[in-house]
Amino acid sequence: MPEIIENFYGDNLYTFTNTTCSCKEDIIYEAPYAEPHRTFKIFPEDNIVRFAYKAKKGLVRLNPNGTTKQENILGTFIGLSTAPQKKIEQFLSENGFIFPLVPGEYNPIDVDALIAIVNRLKTTVDLMSAIGSNKKDYAVIIKHALNLTLAPTISIRIANYNYNSCTHLLSQLLSRADQISISKDNAIQEKAGGEHFFIKDSLTDELYKYAIYDYNEIMYNHDMACGDDLLWAITKLFVNYNGSPSERSMIDLIFHFLHDSENELVYDDKIKAATMSFAQFTIGEEINHHLTGIHPEYNAETMEPTWKVDSLMSALYFSLFYLRPKMELYRPCGNPKCNNYFLVKSTSSKTKYCCNRCGNNMTQARYRQKKLSDK
Repeated sequence: MPEIIENFYGDNLYTFTNTTCSCKEDIIYEAPYAEPHRTFKIFPEDNIVRFAYKAKKGLVRLNPNGTTKQENILGTFIGLSTAPQKKIEQFLSENGFIFPLVPGEYNPIDVDALIAIVNRLKTTVDLMSAIGSNKKDYAVIIKHALNLTLAPTISIRIANYNYNSCTHLLSQLLSRADQISISKDNAIQEKAGGEHFFIKDSLTDELYKYAIYDYNEIMYNHDMACGDDLLWAITKLFVNYNGSPSERSMIDLIFHFLHDSENELVYDDKIKAATMSFAQFTIGEEINHHLTGIHPEYNAETMEPTWKVDSLMSALYFSLFYLRPKMELYRPCGNPKCNNYFLVKSTSSKTKYCCNRCGNNMTQARYRQKKLSDK
């Protein structure tokens, strides 16, 4: 079981240990012409690896003497979403698996589930970076928050260890939309036989006028197979669900985002405030869900506080817990051949590469391209 020990090596905010592992791919062909099922067989080894969270550097892997052996563990991990398989195997062999493994045997892990976990953490980082950006793109913030909220549920079972991804509040509301009937409290019909609903809209100062014909078109002529299920569910909630102020703010925001084209949606102060509230609430749900495996503990022998963590996965999210988006954020490396993200000051616009090697490679690539174009 990985362990966090406060101040294990001096100025670190927390440290913990894991074990390396070997990784082999197992491909199972279950039926002719069907896509094969890919599984990683993960075998835990006896080699101990130590990690720490260093201020301004994030999660790092340590040498036995406490010096940094590899920086940017989080940025490397989320870069695996588009990395070749060898990179994934290399990360696992050097850093160990993200969840506790059964010792002495191969642990089967679904490859697609592992990549989904990487993508989910990447979306979380992208959303935090969009929130912390000095030049906020509110449409991008909404898209990242929706992608995180609507991400498929991920479940992994390893012996007695169970992992389930976060189910967000908006996702729960959307899943219950088909159980909601017409509400006279929220939607006021113009008159008997009238042509419009008048909706209590938290983002406008007046009742929102919505054509009943347009509502019925979405309710009864939508095509779930074409991805209209989100539009259908959010429209049903917008018209009929008389929820709490925070629920209505999310519903009203997504309704306007989907029904108004990006060019027509005016990001006034209320829309901006609702966007930030929705994004920050979503981030809070996601990170807090992954901190349940971490708890403080007092060490009576050293008379110092310590932390306990149940997995490398928890430690990765714990590093986001310490991240200050207004001061620092993760940015994708400007080298198209590099998949890593890297930690940078939020005010820095010149730092484009995760390391000097990537910067030098891009300088050489531009030089070669210029020589070819001059011929």
